[in-house]
Amino acid sequence: MAAYQDRLILRIYVEETERCGDESVCRRIVESAKRHGLAGASVVRGFVGFGRSGQIHRATLRKSTNRPPVIIQIVDCPEKIESFASGLEDLKEGGLVTIQRVAAAQIPSCAKGD
Repeated sequence: MAAYQDRLILRIYVEETERCGDESVCRRIVESAKRHGLAGASVVRGFVGFGRSGQIHRATLRKSTNRPPVIIQIVDCPEKIESFASGLEDLKEGGLVTIQRVAAAQIPSCAKGD
């Protein structure tokens, strides 16, 4: 097993329908993370949640006026996460940003034939 290293996990909680101009906030953050050379980013869609407004939002199979919650997660070294997080000013009107210390190790992939 690879050695664990100190990392930070950045989580950004927004609504799936949240926009920044003409662009999805999720897409904008993921593309920005890629441009900044971060190790990777994942967007996880929630089934149900609520935030500051107290209104419960649900994901449905069909399009509706609901605004399901999503979490954008990025894990990298502290310096890169802190630098990237300081540039998330576009979220000042909506969304929640958290940073947590984690111990992370890269899991090696299996070679064919193993």
